[in-house]
Amino acid sequence: MVATAGKTSWDEEGRLLGSRSIPLSPLGRAQVERVASQLEQFPFRVIYTGHSRHCLESARILAQACGASVRCLRELCEVNQGLWEGLLIREVERTYPRSYRAWLREPCSVRPPAGESIVQAYERARAVLATLSRRHRGQVVAIVAPKLLRALIRCCLRGLGPEAVWDLYDEEADWEVIQMPGREIGKA
Repeated sequence: MVATAGKTSWDEEGRLLGSRSIPLSPLGRAQVERVASQLEQFPFRVIYTGHSRHCLESARILAQACGASVRCLRELCEVNQGLWEGLLIREVERTYPRSYRAWLREPCSVRPPAGESIVQAYERARAVLATLSRRHRGQVVAIVAPKLLRALIRCCLRGLGPEAVWDLYDEEADWEVIQMPGREIGKA
């Protein structure tokens, strides 16, 4: 199962969160509590997440509902957006117009200044999924991930490359059960 961490105040303001550690907003907490009520019957033993506050808070709410433990992995942190982090999207569009437009059109072609590329984050996601797949063969586990990383995880699990990230990116905290593929993760 892959769930998106709940919203933060920065999400609501239209800021790029990146690797910053911001707590859940009241709306984000309500989103995660709604998801938790839907997942109470799932037999999760463990929920994996990154170290940011909104991810940890989201995972803990879900774990309490499902009776699972929470484990943090640095590989599940959001894509580091470097100098773009904390900026309003309109500020990024104004300050870095060509780079930002290219990032949306061809996400693999741009790396935010002092940040991480989509390809680097995709490889990080692919590697952690392969590890979790081996470690928990035949078990149900959950991953709570920030929005952009969740889209990359979804790409990996569906055999898509990182260029499909915007096709699988969505704004709302939500969840889905995804069967681990029988082939190497991230390979079509």
